[in-house]
Amino acid sequence: MALTEFGAEELNSPPFPMTGRQRRHRAARPVADTKSCATIQPKLGGIYVQQANNVAEEVLDMWNVDRRGFLGFVATGPFASQRSANADLAQTKQTSVQAARAAIDAAAQGGANSDIIEALRALLSGLASDAVSQGNVPIYATVAGISALSIPIGISALRTNGYAAVGDGGAWPLAVEVENSGVVAPWHVLSNGGTRRWQLKTYEVVLEMFGGRPDAVYGGTAPDQMLISGTDNFPAIQAALAYLATLNTSRNGGGRIQLEYGQYYFSKPVNLKNRTHLVGRNAAGTAGDFCTEMIFPQNTGGIAINGSETVDDRIQAPGTSSAGGSLIECVSIRSLGGADRTKHGIRVRSRSLLRDVNVINFPGNGIHIVAGNKSKEPDRRGNANFWRIERGYIAGNQHGVFVDSSDVNGGYGIGLTCYHNRGAGIFDSSFLGCDWFACGAHGNGLLSCCSYKGNRYYAVSETSAELQKTEPGTNERVWALEGPGGVVGRFRDWTLGNKLEWVRGGPIVVSDDNSSSTVFGGYLGEPNQPPAVFSDKNMSLGGFRGAGSIGSGLQVGNGVASNFKSLTTSGSVHISDSASGVGESLSLHNGGDLNKRRGASIAFYVSYKEDGATKRPAGSIVGRATGKRPDCSTAIDLVYFDGGKQALVTSTSFGDRGIVAGADTAFDLGSNKVRWTNGYIQHLRPGDGDVFWTSGDGNPEGKVEGPVGSLYTRTDGGPGTTLYVKETGTNNTGWVAK
Repeated sequence: MALTEFGAEELNSPPFPMTGRQRRHRAARPVADTKSCATIQPKLGGIYVQQANNVAEEVLDMWNVDRRGFLGFVATGPFASQRSANADLAQTKQTSVQAARAAIDAAAQGGANSDIIEALRALLSGLASDAVSQGNVPIYATVAGISALSIPIGISALRTNGYAAVGDGGAWPLAVEVENSGVVAPWHVLSNGGTRRWQLKTYEVVLEMFGGRPDAVYGGTAPDQMLISGTDNFPAIQAALAYLATLNTSRNGGGRIQLEYGQYYFSKPVNLKNRTHLVGRNAAGTAGDFCTEMIFPQNTGGIAINGSETVDDRIQAPGTSSAGGSLIECVSIRSLGGADRTKHGIRVRSRSLLRDVNVINFPGNGIHIVAGNKSKEPDRRGNANFWRIERGYIAGNQHGVFVDSSDVNGGYGIGLTCYHNRGAGIFDSSFLGCDWFACGAHGNGLLSCCSYKGNRYYAVSETSAELQKTEPGTNERVWALEGPGGVVGRFRDWTLGNKLEWVRGGPIVVSDDNSSSTVFGGYLGEPNQPPAVFSDKNMSLGGFRGAGSIGSGLQVGNGVASNFKSLTTSGSVHISDSASGVGESLSLHNGGDLNKRRGASIAFYVSYKEDGATKRPAGSIVGRATGKRPDCSTAIDLVYFDGGKQALVTSTSFGDRGIVAGADTAFDLGSNKVRWTNGYIQHLRPGDGDVFWTSGDGNPEGKVEGPVGSLYTRTDGGPGTTLYVKETGTNNTGWVAK
């Protein structure tokens, strides 16, 4: 179609090859009636459109001809939204076409010939189609504004500069036209009066693409805070998760949700049911300042990483997809408080990785890892074996990290900081054990300490009712003595009948409810909290720095998990033979008071023989220890360390009773076939009475007390003055030489 056919002068031939669509438009049949149409005249190398009746005026300057044959327009006048020829090319092309269409519509309203108007519209539609076919995707202002547009035929893909407003962060990077049928999902938008449908296409979404905003404002003092204002982002994240689930349903999703700086408020818990990568900005120690925060109401959980048969704290039957393999990182998850201890920050019910995550102020546990594959309890079903946590700030929750049940084994926590939790910073009651490295804790156990009758105690029992009804000082398995002191700080007053909430806590608690073989390395427990409490079968690689610990055990070698049930909270040492039959050796340098179970050097308990079923005698020592001195190369030296000085065993080492047999007249020291070579004893007391046999220098008369029947051997005696028998009296007299 030639512009001269409409009263315009023909322009010079363009210096580029025309597309097929342009050739077809040039060959279009001319229109005869030109009297009533808008006049089209050449101007400045382009075309000038003067609308009849001066209704509107548009100057369309042919300012750009690219090598691919795209004819671009820059509009001036009241319809222009972009005037600069130096603007972004893709944006300018799309804007110029829109402006040209607006000018044509205005010309039509002014009475221009309809055939001419339709011909120009066809030309512009062709130009738009050519632009798209050559890789140029038009950019519109907002997603919300598309519904009011009539997008030209030939455009099959578009972009936007925002969701509700330009620059609001919710721009759709690409949307493609799809069949206009079925439910209009949040990732769809309609145009052309509802006759055309466009679908978002991306593997990384932000909540702003679905109307979300990080604009929450909250106030008050923890643990009870309140939301002041903010967008509810729950519908937006539900839409984001549903969209990502459509991308790869055969592999349980796999998309990414990027959260920006700011505070996102969610009115309900977020349930992940497909593998998801949820990532924010910063976190892991920033605790809400200059990072991404996800804010949840009081008495509401945060995020649940579900298995195929679970949703939040419920069982889903039949099972569907699983969020196993999800990654949550660089985000701070905060609750506004409450008192419902079943509402946790992150509930891990399938294998996943948490990295650089903060969990703050939840009424339940910060990170709650409880999963049993065969459990019939709705809130315990799942399989989270080999979970992982790498760096995190866990503060102000019931327990910081709580691990329990049969299928939570083999997980690890690295670089966690657990601060001011009401119970334990880390509570591990896993079945087969987990690993913790370079973790630190401060000020935990806020509900784990009491003061009663001038003494302070810390909770040992894990049963709140038992802690409420058991008077401190009467049962150390419920309340253990910490020392003298009154009510202050974390030490609350214990009163009989007072139903205060109590919970076992401290920096680390390894429970003996299950048979965990937990490994710790480089643990830092700062003061102002109860001591760390360990059950048996734990291995410490490194040290426990800072606050004290109780029952720090060590297991060496293999064992049958079901047979390693600790009967007390004291630590244990278990040495077993390796498969080759070569025994391991062990050197302990951890002095303490065994009776008080504080840092016990060696604590004896019932162990099992190699068959894993037959019990050894209580308190037995199996194996051989070697020393450094020539005279004890095959000896077991019982010694203790005091200020770096080695001393012989005293009553301080073993308490008032010394070493006691398990039962009266039930055990032998050696046998008639396997005898001890020498026995070095100060007083040998044979039989059932108190008589003894001892020795010394000089006459015992007037010096050695003892009962009648005792014997005394004089080391400096002679004929008739070597052996003495106590024949009379109860004091130091009555010794007769024989």
